[in-house]
Amino acid sequence: QEITIPDGVIPSFSFYKLYIMAQRRFGTVLRDNAVHEMHEQVLKSLGVMACYVSKGYIYKCISEKTGLSTRTISYILNHTRKHNADLI
Repeated sequence: QEITIPDGVIPSFSFYKLYIMAQRRFGTVLRDNAVHEMHEQVLKSLGVMACYVSKGYIYKCISEKTGLSTRTISYILNHTRKHNADLI
């Protein structure tokens, strides 16, 4: 699929990011939502200590549950949002 950009419009990074996010498959969005939920659960279980624990430890906890790589988990948590499944 090609995207057409109207004349006189200069594409920006945010424009590109919106285009990429619109291309994500339904299953990928569900997986991303599951990772966001696991992240919230891990932070909740750590309580006050969540401020002192490294991201690597949190990513490792999620990785053990999902089998995803640390790189994939960090991409999901840093570059995606949790979507309402009813609106997808």
